[in-house]
Parts: sequence; structure tokens; C-alpha cells
Amino acid sequence: MAVIPLSQIPNAPDLSSMSAPQVNNVNLPNIELGGARAAVSRGYESAMQNTRDAGAIGSAFAQAGEGVYKAAKTLADKQQDLNDNAAWAEFSTNYAVQRGQFEESLDKSRPETWRGADNEFQTKVANPAWQALPVSVQQKFYPNFLKLTSEDQVRLGHSAFQARVAGDLVKQDTEIGFLVESGKYDDAKKSLERMRVGLSAEQYEEKLSKLNTAEQLGKLNQDIALRPDDWASYLSDLESKDEQIPGMPNVSKDQYPKLIERAKNVSNVQQEQNFNSISSAISNGELQSSVDVEKDPRFAKIKDEKHRQSLKSAIADSYLNTKQGDAFTKASMLAVKAYPQSDDPATEAMQIRQSVNNNVPSIYRDAVNKALDSKINEMATNGGKLKPETELIQYGTQRLAVARDGGVFGKFYSDKEVKDDSSGKKAKANIEAMKQMEDVELQLRNSGAKTRAEADKVIEEATAAGRAKQAAGEIGNQKGWLDFLKSRKKDEPVSPAGKITKYGYEKPGEKDYDSNSARGIGVEDNQLTPGESIALSPDLEKSTGAKIGDKVVVTLSNGEKMVKRFDDRTSKRLKGRVDIYSPDGNQPLDGVRVAKVEKYTEDGQG
Repeated sequence: MAVIPLSQIPNAPDLSSMSAPQVNNVNLPNIELGGARAAVSRGYESAMQNTRDAGAIGSAFAQAGEGVYKAAKTLADKQQDLNDNAAWAEFSTNYAVQRGQFEESLDKSRPETWRGADNEFQTKVANPAWQALPVSVQQKFYPNFLKLTSEDQVRLGHSAFQARVAGDLVKQDTEIGFLVESGKYDDAKKSLERMRVGLSAEQYEEKLSKLNTAEQLGKLNQDIALRPDDWASYLSDLESKDEQIPGMPNVSKDQYPKLIERAKNVSNVQQEQNFNSISSAISNGELQSSVDVEKDPRFAKIKDEKHRQSLKSAIADSYLNTKQGDAFTKASMLAVKAYPQSDDPATEAMQIRQSVNNNVPSIYRDAVNKALDSKINEMATNGGKLKPETELIQYGTQRLAVARDGGVFGKFYSDKEVKDDSSGKKAKANIEAMKQMEDVELQLRNSGAKTRAEADKVIEEATAAGRAKQAAGEIGNQKGWLDFLKSRKKDEPVSPAGKITKYGYEKPGEKDYDSNSARGIGVEDNQLTPGESIALSPDLEKSTGAKIGDKVVVTLSNGEKMVKRFDDRTSKRLKGRVDIYSPDGNQPLDGVRVAKVEKYTEDGQG
């Protein structure tokens, strides 16, 4: 069936050629277009409220089209001279079928935008129904409208025309709704200007007022999201004084309660987010002290005192499980060492408390003192000594601390290195090393070991993988650090002192040297020479005044002297150590006691 496009009809009505009064003041029977107007009105209100129900707006367009049809059918029934009742009946049938199919598909597809629903209506309902009309009716409709010979024909033409105008306005309102929600208020006002041709002055002013209100509320809500506490206080003050927000005349005072409630809700959400964020930072080691927490900008935004105290408690708990827990270990060692030496436990306990006060930050003292009380009470009920199993764990913990500092559980950084590392990676590395150390300590506790030899075996087996990685250079590299877990006699201290040892060699099944020693590299990349290069403990380095690369004179306990080159250094935990580089594992002097170490002089003496 041939269709005459609107653009090809001579003198067809043009939206731009009609003024707003002409469009809006057409006297149309309420019964004919009431439904259409109501639907359009509902669509507009939905747009201003940012409703996203595509089905609802699609239904509004469908109702508008149905209103046009009813008006046309009523007039056609009365206009005998048109003699096209059959044609309108055909239009009615086609329209009903198309609309039914449209609503069914709309329920299934649920277009995401109103514009999508409108396009579907035009495609699936309006166009097919129009195309179903005979060409004679299409040709007769517009000329009759232009001749204005019949009031009914004028109404008929304006019914269709008004529906088109209303549809355009709804689409424009939809666009404005999107722009307002996106914060593009200037673009929304430009879009409103384009609508002006189809609006009365009153309608335009009403829409502009709503748009200005939306803009002011939008900007206010954005700022509330940034400063919720400030706005809650400020709005409460304005409300009590019955004053308007400066520069926001469209924000009525009756909206203050809702805005204040919103500000408080935003504040609560942000406080919760900051609380969770800081809790996470404490857990992963990014924040390691109460000072770190209190300086964190997120902490300042938490007003709830319970949340603040909870975070302080969390950092205290974290403290005892991180590198800073060494302060607790130190105080604990003092308690174990000092208690048996005193005939006055009360005085000694007071001295131990003073040591805690000197070594442990105030926020952690209660927890540390509580742990010390447990140890002291245990000694008090056991003849001034720790129970054997406790002493054994103490011994194992000391050995594991040496292994940890040596890099068996990964590179372990000093307090200064951690503090200077803004990325927090070194703090995380230390926490991971501590966790691995604690895992081995737990294995020792559960092993049932009764002697130090049995404890040594548990520790050796548990740390073998770490020592292999350290030797291969995969993890921590403490230059010159060696033999950290070598089995020792029960009466020998954890760190052997005042004797010759050998290092840089590999034993079957285990590696006791670090990655640099394995490659023959000492401190400052000095090349190690077998039998000539030695590693000195830091205390000997300090007492002799020797520098890396200097010759030193080592006097043995039997009076024999030998000259060696200072190329490497041992762990700082070792005392009086002289380690001879022996990559083949053969060193006749291994175990010989050292009487003195001096810097070499020109006369060949110390």
C-alpha cells in the first residue's frame, strides 16, 4: 500500500510555524484527548523524577496514540461527507492489533531508555496503523485540515498534531532528565530553550524553576558527599534560625530535615569505610603504631569514639604480632634473666616493670606487663625458674629470631628501613617473615621436644627450605651472615663467641652460607679468598677500628698469631667471632678459641 510521507504533502502543518498559544489553546473535547494529555503529563512528571521505567513511558506513548485514534474515530463517525467509516474501522483494527503486539514485546524487551520505548512505539504502532489507511484517507486528511471548512475536521487534525507536539515535549523532558542526572545543567537549560516553542510562558517558567531547583540540589548533594559533617551542622544551624541557604533560593527550608538526614547517613557510611580501611591497613602492616593511626587522615574523619578506641586496640594487638613485638621479647628476656638473681622478687619485679616502661610504648604496656606477670608467676611456682617446656620454647624462639634476622624467612628490615619506606612493602615483608617464624615456633610447641637437641632438629627441618632459598639468593641476603642454625651443645650460648669458625661451604643436604658467600663475594663486593679472607663480628670490627679490606692480626688462645684480610662481617648478634672463608669445608682451626684481634701494623704486629 502506498504511503504519502508527511514531507511530501503540500502545506502540511509544521511545528515551527505554530506558536505555543495556537498549539495549546485548541478547543478539544476532554473525552477525546483527555487520556492522551494525562499520559503525556504522567510521562513528564516521571522524567523530572528521573524514573527509569521504560515500560511506563512506553505505555504513556501508547495511551497518547490511542487518544488520537478515539478522537479520529468519533469525528469520522459524525462526518458523513468523509464517507470513510470503513477506512477508520480498518485503522481501528490495525491499531489495536499493533498496540497489543507492542505492549507484549515491550514487557519482554524492557528498553533501557524512554527514547527506546518511544522509537518502538513509533515503529510498531503508529507507523503500521497509519500505513494501513487507504491512500484516499491519507490524501483527504491533510487537505481537509488546511481548508478549515469543518470545525470537526480542524479538531481531528489538531488531535493528531497535538499528540505529536506532546510526544516531542516528553522526549525533550526525557533528555533534560538525563542531563540533570549527569550534572550537565547548562546543557539541560539549552534543551529546555528548544522546548519553548511548544510551551506556554507559565509552563516554561515552571520547568525552568524545577530545573534550577534540581541544579541547586544536585550541587548541594555533591558537596554534602564531600563534607557531610560540616553540612549537617550548618543546615541544622540554618534550620534553627529559619534562614535560607545563601545562593540557593530554590532549595526550600522544608527540605532541610531530609538534607540533614542525608548528610548524617553519608557521614556514617564514610566513617564505616574509613574504619574498615584503617583496620585493613593495620592487618596488613601498613600502619604499625598508634602514632601511625592517629596521623592517618582517615582516622580524623572517624567521629565515633567506639570506632576510634577499637582501632587503637587493634593496633595494640597488631603490635604484639609484628617486628615491634621484639620490645616485648626483650622485656620478657629481662624477666627470665633477672628473676633468679634476686633475693627480693618484689624489687626485681619493679625493676622489670621499669624496663618495660623504657622499652615498650605506653599503649602496649598493659598487654606486655600482663604477659610478664604470667612468666614471673610461673617462675615463682617453680623455684625461680621457668618450667622446662617454657624454657625450651624460649630457647627455640631465640634461635628463630636469629634465623629470621638472617633472612631465612625472607629479607628482614630494620626499624629505620621500615619507617623510611613510604610504600609499606618492607613492613609487609617483615610481617610475613614474622608469620613464618611463628609457624615454626608453633611446630616446635606441638613437636613434644624435651631437649635442646630435639628442638634443634625440629627447627632445622622446618627452616631447611628457607635456608636453601637464602643460599640460592632467592630471598634475604645478609652479607657475611652464616651458620645461624648450627647445632650446639646444651651449655653453649645461642651465638657462639670468641672462637674460629669456618663458612662459605656446603654440607650434604643443607646450605649454611648466604648467597653472596656462595659466590665468593663479601661486604662491599670484596672478592673472598679461601684461607685468607675472614668475617669479623661487628663488635670486633668496632674494637679494632679495622675497615673492610684491612689486614688484621688474630691471636689464638695458644699464643699463635696469624694475619688475615677483613673482607666480610657476621651477623650483628654474634660476639667475638672470627670466621675464616673455607668454601671446601676444610679448616683445621675450626673451633679454636680466639684470645685477641687487632688491626695490622707496619711491624707486622697488632
